[in-house]
Amino acid sequence: MKKFKNLLFLSIFILLSSCGQTIDFDDDKEYIEDKNKIISYKGEPYTGKMVKYYDKKKTQLQIEVFFKDGKRNGLTTENFENGFLKYKINYKDDERDGLFEYYYDNGQLREKTTYKDGSIIDSREKYTRNGQIRKPKLEVAPSLDN
Repeated sequence: MKKFKNLLFLSIFILLSSCGQTIDFDDDKEYIEDKNKIISYKGEPYTGKMVKYYDKKKTQLQIEVFFKDGKRNGLTTENFENGFLKYKINYKDDERDGLFEYYYDNGQLREKTTYKDGSIIDSREKYTRNGQIRKPKLEVAPSLDN
């Protein structure tokens, strides 16, 4: 049983450590470059997570972005300074891919749109600050009487 626990612990450790590193934008900005939309860290296309905080104590996360080979790949989230989620979107090879959700600073959903390979594939749904679906404005045809 002890062997199994050790093997399980080792497997989890290897899995987590192979997911890439985490860098803090403010701490490492001198090593981060954008070369033709490829994010490099210390001269190499970056794979891992990049974070940015609102505060120096690093307790208020502002943004979290995942990269693979220098391109956004995976979930990107940004928070308001009050801690509520501002938006979340998944990327695949630096293109929006999946559900995009944008929020008000009170935590209510503001808008959601579905993307595939960077293009919108499902119409946008927009909401009011209190969570009600926003109805599209009707276009009124000009009067022919004038």
